Amino acid sequence: MTATEIFAEKAPGVMRRLMADFDLTDIQAAGILGNLAHESGLRAVQEVHPIGGGRGGFGWAQWTGPRRVAFEDYCQRTHQDPKSDTANYAYLWRELSGHQEGFDYRKSITELKKTTTLSDAVTAFERSFEKANPKYKHYAERDKWAERALVAYRKAIGGKGLSDEVKRIQEKLTALGHPVVADGIVGKQTLAAIAAALGA
Repeated sequence: MTATEIFAEKAPGVMRRLMADFDLTDIQAAGILGNLAHESGLRAVQEVHPIGGGRGGFGWAQWTGPRRVAFEDYCQRTHQDPKSDTANYAYLWRELSGHQEGFDYRKSITELKKTTTLSDAVTAFERSFEKANPKYKHYAERDKWAERALVAYRKAIGGKGLSDEVKRIQEKLTALGHPVVADGIVGKQTLAAIAAALGA
């Protein structure tokens, strides 16, 4: 399986847990997944070229420095494999719920809950949780991963019909001279094309 296929298979389950644990919408949960996938592909991997030297990031969120040490300590203390999905979700939950001493990221959930669009959810989580180096924010890539997560989740819960209908609308917009990618997701590009078609 490719990295994208592995992500699409894992994303719905992780999104369900995030939505249940933090009372998020599917769009808000997908915003988290977009960031995690950009960082690691939602895999427990070692950062290939650490910025500024050192051990670099590790895990789903590419935890770095003191956060990496805290993650590794947590895994050792609870006898979990740091490469496992179970350990990575558990530690992510600890930070987002404020249960990890020294690393309270409840504000990330608060900021995320203010969002209603996929792009805004991605940006809000990056700014409050990932806090990437300005040179490596790459929001367009994070958005793409978030879109993949949302599509995979909605297909998994039987939302294929709605996605197909959106695709048909997107194809019609393109035929009318308002080009848009027929991906089944109502994002900024689709909304702009609809506004243009309506003369708004």
